[in-house]
Amino acid sequence: MVSRTISVMMSALVIALGGWGCTRPIGTVLPGGPDGGVDASPDASTKDGQLWDAASPTDGACDEIMAGACSVGSLTTIEAQTAPRFAFDVETMADGRILVTGAEGWTGKDNLVVWILSPTTELPVDARATVEGDWLSAGAAPTMSTAALLRHTEAGATDVIWMDAQGGSIDLSAPTNLCEQCFPAFKGPVVKGGTVAVAVEHQQDSSLDIGLIHRNQPVTWVTSDSGDEPELVALDDRVMAVYHQNQDLVAQVISWDGQLIVGPTPLGLAGITGDFGLLANDGTVVLWAFRSGEPLGDILEVNLDQDAQVTSQHEYSKVASLPMGLSVCRRLTVTSVVWGEMTGPCGAGVHGMLVLAGRQAPLAGPALISNPIKQSTSTYSLWPGCVSSAGGGLFTVIWGGWQTDANYALYGRSIQCLE
Repeated sequence: MVSRTISVMMSALVIALGGWGCTRPIGTVLPGGPDGGVDASPDASTKDGQLWDAASPTDGACDEIMAGACSVGSLTTIEAQTAPRFAFDVETMADGRILVTGAEGWTGKDNLVVWILSPTTELPVDARATVEGDWLSAGAAPTMSTAALLRHTEAGATDVIWMDAQGGSIDLSAPTNLCEQCFPAFKGPVVKGGTVAVAVEHQQDSSLDIGLIHRNQPVTWVTSDSGDEPELVALDDRVMAVYHQNQDLVAQVISWDGQLIVGPTPLGLAGITGDFGLLANDGTVVLWAFRSGEPLGDILEVNLDQDAQVTSQHEYSKVASLPMGLSVCRRLTVTSVVWGEMTGPCGAGVHGMLVLAGRQAPLAGPALISNPIKQSTSTYSLWPGCVSSAGGGLFTVIWGGWQTDANYALYGRSIQCLE
């Protein structure tokens, strides 16, 4: 079942989390706040807005954010008002600046936002633009100041908008429609020059299409299958798509000129649930996925060749509860894996770990990256994004939601290592 509008997706997450925590869609106010509406202050209650709070941290050690050989910098409040901020997708542009797509506010049709951030420790906003709709992901061109935005509209369609960013301005093209009553990939698309690879899910039959679109031209669909929550990764001469099918992940590979190279190929990873991430690595692909377990699940590192064959895998055991917005990025030989949690040993917040190539145990973490959050009703949903960073550390992590530092805001934090 596809579920890519904010309201439908949040409802699904509430059901999935059950008594663990609380999620809240944009445009929805739960009862319980001092004004009878917004519950924006910390509290010690176990039930707010008719949904249970997540468990409190189990011990004082969870109050410590990532430390040791690797540590996080000071918390940066990028943008804050009384209304919430959400980060959906985080990308690095060719000039080193950071592209963030997300949403702001409680209501209104213009609540999608594009932020361009300067890649310094303070993460100042160089430019921003608003767009109508209810979901927005992005793919940046590695050699150009251009990105493609994949948007889900309030009418249920999905389209592509080209974005050109120079200095303090953002120019957006007219949208190119892809399909009606369909949902875009959670992250992506991926871009090579003036060509974008896209993946969409169809609402009526849960089918999934993968295709290419050249700027100012209609989309060409290359292949399809049944499945949901697709992710894409770009290689030099091809694009790999990975998506959920039952409790496994399935991959397909297409060429940049629109040929099917590898049809649907199950990866044989039983029990995979939740979000996953893909990284290109010298012509191959590294997939990071979550395998559910009680009370904590495993994060898997799976290496795929360019034809989607599994060459190796490693399991980091018992490190996460149900992850939200799992995101991965790499710099040199270190990979950063970040995710949001609504519950778990350290409570709600953004979590992460750093992995050194060839090392079977994490270099650092898993640990909190956000400041500790003691209550779940004001965390909302956490979709952190991670990019390698030239300023302020090895990586920059961006997320939105509640932190007691600035209430509802878009936040950032650098991660750096002594090695």
